[in-house]
Amino acid sequence: MKERESFSKKIYLLFNLFMILLYACAGILLIFVWPPAEILPEFNRIGLGIVLLIYSVYRGYKIYRKQTIAQNISGTHEQ
Repeated sequence: MKERESFSKKIYLLFNLFMILLYACAGILLIFVWPPAEILPEFNRIGLGIVLLIYSVYRGYKIYRKQTIAQNISGTHEQ
C-alpha cells in the first residue's frame, strides 16, 4: 500500500512541475514572442503573460513548501 501511495505522490509532483513549466512558458510566450495585435491587444497580452508568470511562481512556491513540510514531518518520525 505504501508503494502505491509513494508512486501517486511522484506522479502528482511530476504533474505539478509540468504545469508550472507550462504556465511559465505560456507567460513568456505571451510577453515576448506572440506578436499578432489583431487577436489580443498588447496591454492585455502583457497583462495575461504577467499573471501566468506570477501564478507559476506561486504554484512552485506552494509545491516547494508542501515538500519541505512533508520532509520535516517524515524526518521527525524517523528519529
